[in-house]
Amino acid sequence: GIGLTNVLYSLHSEEPESWTELERAFRSEFPFVRRITFPADPGGSKIALAFEDARYPGRKLFASEMSDGMIAYLCLLAAILQPKQFSVLGFDEPDANLHPSALRRFMDLVQRPNPVRPVAIVTHSNALLDELRDPADSVRIVESSKDGAVVRRLDKDALDAWRKEYTVSEMRKTGLLDAPNSAQSIEG
Repeated sequence: GIGLTNVLYSLHSEEPESWTELERAFRSEFPFVRRITFPADPGGSKIALAFEDARYPGRKLFASEMSDGMIAYLCLLAAILQPKQFSVLGFDEPDANLHPSALRRFMDLVQRPNPVRPVAIVTHSNALLDELRDPADSVRIVESSKDGAVVRRLDKDALDAWRKEYTVSEMRKTGLLDAPNSAQSIEG
């Protein structure tokens, strides 16, 4: 695959609207970032990923100096905001290394109206489940059976009733989402 620096540079140089949205979303989570830059590496044959930090004027901080959460968030933003990606976008446990506020921002981008492409997320994260606007429409439970995998939907009416008093993660912790009567099998 293409490295993160190349993907970000491509967005920066070829997709100004997406780049502006990415930088705004990144700065919302990391307000000390003044801007993301792409300086030449010391040999001059490649570009590097760096950012200007308001706390250290005149100094560029390189990707190796970014936290795992910063890098993870940049990767997620680049994937979500890439306008030239036309297939389904899949994430496996995207909340790894993310601060809860970054997870909220990511889920807001994933769930915005009229998404560019469908998104599939595989997770065991209660925090991510709690960020879903419409869990009954969004969540599918995959269980193993003697005949293979069974995919179930949540019962919307039952879930909506429970959500008046409990979060999705609270219901999951008590077994309500994993109970046999909590979901309907999907036919076909």
